[in-house]
Amino acid sequence: MACLMCGSLTKRTSIGNLICSKCGLIQVSRIPLLGGGIGSADRKLVEMNLLCAELGLTEAEEAKKIMRSAYVQISRGNYTNEELAVVSLYIYLRMNNRVANFKEMCDIMGVQIGRAKRVLARTEDYFNIDLKYSIEEARAFCELNDYDVMDIVERVNEVMQITRPILAACVYIGSDLSYRQVAKLFYTSDKSVRRYTKKIEELI
Repeated sequence: MACLMCGSLTKRTSIGNLICSKCGLIQVSRIPLLGGGIGSADRKLVEMNLLCAELGLTEAEEAKKIMRSAYVQISRGNYTNEELAVVSLYIYLRMNNRVANFKEMCDIMGVQIGRAKRVLARTEDYFNIDLKYSIEEARAFCELNDYDVMDIVERVNEVMQITRPILAACVYIGSDLSYRQVAKLFYTSDKSVRRYTKKIEELI
């Protein structure tokens, strides 16, 4: 994540705050949830603004609604606004049948992907969203993006869970797109698309 003062790279300290490697600005954003405090979820949520700006997205205000709901749903725990922003934007994009690069969002905000996954897991019952695609989510995604590959996805779903790279491989197998084109669409690498394509072809 970039420094709010000078734009240089920041690093996370042992207590979880971000500190600029150049000017030394400390960005304190940890939210202690001790039961209540819902009103503080109505702050400006600048972390979501920053994350959306870094990704070139214009839906920050809509994603903030998810972030406020997530804040309320997690009644206990200790996490950062950056972690909550990553999880909330991921949920927003998935709910709108769009591919989300969870790792990239974590990298941008300087959070550990393991911690973000734990926050995401605590919202699953409410939002019904996780890092894997149900067959219904995969169908909605394919229909929205006009990918005629559901016959492949359904066969794959019988033998493995659908994840983003597996869904990417299904799109490659069922379309005229190149490895590079699919990798770009799904925010992954050519190597990943090739690996999962080979795995799928062996299984089905």
